[in-house]
Amino acid sequence: MQNHEKKYLSVKDYLVSDESFELVYDPDSDFLKTFPQPKAEELSKYYESQEYISHTDENRGLFSRLYQLVKKWSLQRKTKLIFDQNKGIGSLLDIGAGTGDFLKAAKEKGWQVHGTEPNENAAKLAL
Repeated sequence: MQNHEKKYLSVKDYLVSDESFELVYDPDSDFLKTFPQPKAEELSKYYESQEYISHTDENRGLFSRLYQLVKKWSLQRKTKLIFDQNKGIGSLLDIGAGTGDFLKAAKEKGWQVHGTEPNENAAKLAL
């Protein structure tokens, strides 16, 4: 993290790595960034894990249905947090957008959204 960047939010990956990450605000770019930023060659461990199901929307089985409910609740919280922090609607760029669920939720709230996903499997499933 550079001196001019501000800690914004702490998050933990409970599903795959048990690692903690910070979202930091970079005023120069007006972006929130993940810190530490995973190296490109390390990203596959998050996406290829058997436990990582956010790149699927299957609704079979109790765990999958529960996961979809928690995901919906989480997306509502994230969009509310961004809306509250920005005092209204704006533009959103999500780099590493997965299947686009977060972008879809933000768009439904009126945001102008754009996203990109480097993982081919996730990008194919994008909404």
